Amino acid sequence: MKTVLYAFFFLASVAFAPAVFSNEHEHEGGGAEGTYKEMAPPFVVNLPDPHQTHFMQIQVAVSASNPVTLNAMDVHAPLLRNNLILLFTSQDRDVIKTKEGRNKLRLDAQIVVNKALKQVGVPPVDALYFTSLVVQ
Repeated sequence: MKTVLYAFFFLASVAFAPAVFSNEHEHEGGGAEGTYKEMAPPFVVNLPDPHQTHFMQIQVAVSASNPVTLNAMDVHAPLLRNNLILLFTSQDRDVIKTKEGRNKLRLDAQIVVNKALKQVGVPPVDALYFTSLVVQ
């Protein structure tokens, strides 16, 4: 069974390629035109549960109007991914099943990313989105 789950997550992660594309519409983070960037590969983490093994896969994209921020996402990817993994692995499965729980996690993830970017002197992202989220 574990082999099947690992195969599923591996194949799903291969299906997502990094993408950067322009947004010609206003986005949630503000009124200015912005650009989106996917953080690839998707995050696959274990969720804490003493009785069963649960996994969560999240594909994250950010929006920023400053191109310096988007370039820094690649340069500082190890720092950003580490901090997000620490956040994601501390989540309660029952909480992230709810819309409110997922939205709180999304906002917390944006705070984590912006805090890490601030540490390295980079402007913040305008918004963070989950483009895919699977919990098993």
